[in-house]
Amino acid sequence: MLKKSLFAIVLMAMPSVSLAQTTTEDVKISMVSLTQTGAGVNIQTEPRHQLDNCTNDYWLSLSKGASGENYELLLSMVLTAQAADSTVTVVAKGLGGDFCQLDRLIIK
Repeated sequence: MLKKSLFAIVLMAMPSVSLAQTTTEDVKISMVSLTQTGAGVNIQTEPRHQLDNCTNDYWLSLSKGASGENYELLLSMVLTAQAADSTVTVVAKGLGGDFCQLDRLIIK
């Protein structure tokens, strides 16, 4: 009984993180931004995606740490879609930070 009570107290003390995710269809990649510090790549879509769990929901962030081994492939798709002026579907996640995270890109 003591273990169950302790477990319940630990769960209540942990901050809750809600992961918001959205899929936005029929957008175009209007802008790609990269900084010299290597912080990652940010993209803008037109019209913009709709995700309320980010403070700046106009930018989607693509970072090596968040995207794992598919970073280069996803970046290649982003640049290809922008250069070809393709219509895409983006799936974005937000944890309440500055930028939403680009989780998936579908080129149509």
